[in-house]
Amino acid sequence: AATSQGVYRSGDEGATWEGPVLSSPDYLYVGAQGAEVIAAWREDLAMSSDGGREWRPLHRPEGLSAIEAVAVSPGGMLWAGGREGLFFSRDQGNSWEAVKRLPINGINGLHWDAAMQRMVVSSDYSTVVYAIDPATQTWKWWDTGWAVHAVRSVGSQLIAASLSNGVVLQPARSEEHTSELQSHHD
Repeated sequence: AATSQGVYRSGDEGATWEGPVLSSPDYLYVGAQGAEVIAAWREDLAMSSDGGREWRPLHRPEGLSAIEAVAVSPGGMLWAGGREGLFFSRDQGNSWEAVKRLPINGINGLHWDAAMQRMVVSSDYSTVVYAIDPATQTWKWWDTGWAVHAVRSVGSQLIAASLSNGVVLQPARSEEHTSELQSHHD
């Protein structure tokens, strides 16, 4: 958990907390998948491969002026988003790639959805929520009608927070769209 006193960790699903394991109050975002953890503040990131016991600094993806969301997907793939778009790393943050064909920027929310096996992405500048498959680089999308962040699954529906409209829930039978992301690997 990122707090004003630093980053804390829990090994018992939040019953007790240890820390701060990163003592800077600048950390704003934390994402985890198993023992892989990423913590970020607007300028840089840190990564732990042992559940938050040991940390190593990472550099912000080139082309991303400020970090506004982070997440980890299975296999240790790291994700970071912000005003300029969405970036991912398949090598524990040693190098970063931009998701070039995603038609949104201003990324404000990232969350691994285990049921869909996709990274759910929201934006400050769009009412559309995307669910990206990391392996195939394809996406599904839904137009929520609201600018949302903190999108999560509840059963087979998406639920999200909206700054102006509170909490919004996807209707049970929502139209789903699918599109291809072109992968750019050099």
